[in-house]
Amino acid sequence: MANGPDELDQEELDLAPSPRLLEMLGEIPFKPWQCFAELIDNSFDEFLRNADRDPSDPPRADVTLPHPRTGDDDAFVCVADNGRGMSKDKLERALRAGYSENARYGSLGLFGMGFNIATARLGYLTEVRTARAEDPAWWVAEIDFREMAKKGHFRVPLRREPKDDPGAHGTEVTVRRLRQEMRDTLKRANTASSVRDQLGNVYSYLLRSGSPVPEMPDDALAGRGFALYVNGTKVQPRLPCIWSSQRAGTYRGAEVSPVQVIDRSLPPAVACLNCGHWHRTEVEQCIECGSENLEWRERKARGWLGIQRYLDLSDYGVDILRNGRKILISDHSLFSWENPDTGEVIHEYPVELGATLGGRIVGEIHLDHVGVTYQKNDFIRGRDWINAISVIRGEGPLLPKKAKALGYAENSSPLARLFNAFRRNDPGLKCLIPGDGRVALHERARQWAREFRKGRADFLTDQKWFEAASNHDEIASGLARPVAGDEEGDTQELIDRTGLDDAAPQGPTAGPRGGDAPPAIETEEERYARYRGAAMTLHDLSGMVGVGHLGRRRVTVFNTPEALEDLKGRPVPTLSRNTRGGDVEVYVQSDHEIFREYGRDPHDYAIVEIAEALRLRGRR
Repeated sequence: MANGPDELDQEELDLAPSPRLLEMLGEIPFKPWQCFAELIDNSFDEFLRNADRDPSDPPRADVTLPHPRTGDDDAFVCVADNGRGMSKDKLERALRAGYSENARYGSLGLFGMGFNIATARLGYLTEVRTARAEDPAWWVAEIDFREMAKKGHFRVPLRREPKDDPGAHGTEVTVRRLRQEMRDTLKRANTASSVRDQLGNVYSYLLRSGSPVPEMPDDALAGRGFALYVNGTKVQPRLPCIWSSQRAGTYRGAEVSPVQVIDRSLPPAVACLNCGHWHRTEVEQCIECGSENLEWRERKARGWLGIQRYLDLSDYGVDILRNGRKILISDHSLFSWENPDTGEVIHEYPVELGATLGGRIVGEIHLDHVGVTYQKNDFIRGRDWINAISVIRGEGPLLPKKAKALGYAENSSPLARLFNAFRRNDPGLKCLIPGDGRVALHERARQWAREFRKGRADFLTDQKWFEAASNHDEIASGLARPVAGDEEGDTQELIDRTGLDDAAPQGPTAGPRGGDAPPAIETEEERYARYRGAAMTLHDLSGMVGVGHLGRRRVTVFNTPEALEDLKGRPVPTLSRNTRGGDVEVYVQSDHEIFREYGRDPHDYAIVEIAEALRLRGRR
């Protein structure tokens, strides 16, 4: 009698992947910093989960890279943290290809393959060392991709090593036998610095502590205070160089803060913590993967948009984060609008001189509920992304006339408010642009921003930018008074104690006009007094300067709209003179054609003039 279908012999197929798979993961195009970030994500996830951590043991992760002079055979990389560590069972699960104990929402390390991709991309031999505070020894696992491929299985050796410090805890991942192209890159002299900069940008929010951005109005936007080091040097978070929320621009007669805070709750939904699918109604099983690991979760768009203190062709845009890590950095996509009827994409910002000056709208938006790609370099731009972005930039065009023409109500989103109040780049307080009374000082604003990035105290707040914008308005309106060169601001005292040496030749005279008597000759002293009459002191270039055997000399730089002439009556962009007291005065005509027509920086010319004046003084 023939067997029925249910009585046929049953067999199984072994579908375990070849160990060669792990080595092939190394071909996935991860940059070095991305590899480290995958491992750092696991450390930071542990810190985020440990809400009861002892304050005396602050969270810290260390990245070690090979030095340029390290031998090829000795080169290795390591990411170590002082988290709680793992048990043997948890370590085994963590090393299993494709496994992740992290929920799809609420964690940085979202994909179980991240660890495998990162380590395989770096090298061929990975050692993982972990222990909890109560464990008597370290668990040490060694993953040799080539050895596993040779033996044809995934089993790896596990050993115990005694602790030097009985209370030590944490996890350490070390990769040796580095891939040649990765080793060559990591050993370059500037790699460690470059990795620090990139990680300081990507993890800026998690590395910030307290409220290090005084311009921000909401302390809730402060970071988590995690510490990260690369080769023993602390990674500094990249902070936004923005105008204070206490300043204001104007739009249609109303004041608009240059910082717009966003905190908008979206409708909650049921999330599958395994595959990440959102369900708008309550279900018992995920309709995508069948998992019962479901949870009602809050969904929110939060963060801020702001106006940067300088314009730049590329250094502007919105950072968009998921669980504290930047996924998109300086993203410009929010500045374009797609017509849903035609598919036409309209680039809306920057529009004024955008091709030559760039933009200055920046921001930091947290979208923890929106899915990301496996490389964590973009969001999945589906329905959740579209709904969140509409909160930030609205449904229609940013320009009111454009919106009206297409049948949309005027856009009142946070981005539209900033766009309409600050899209012009006119110097002065109305648009918050530094100026000198005639033109905008864009390059000077960028130079100040570079000092901000260096952490110089005088440039951390927006005071210098604000003073330059305010002074521009005063000069342009004719309200500015003569500016003194001394610290007390006594103009008459300055006039009394300045002037050329007694033997100095006098300035040129004006020739007679027709048969009229020649006009009164303007003395050298009167000419310099006229230069100062409408001048603004450039405080960033003025001060005491040490000049070798001459000792310390005071240098005062004036920016004047008056046309400057040298001793022979020829027009010049800059002029300097030594006072009887041994100090140096430098005058810059910012409206000279060399600056106006050829784009030269008046400050550079002023510095050259200072150097030449001091050189001549030293030869006397």
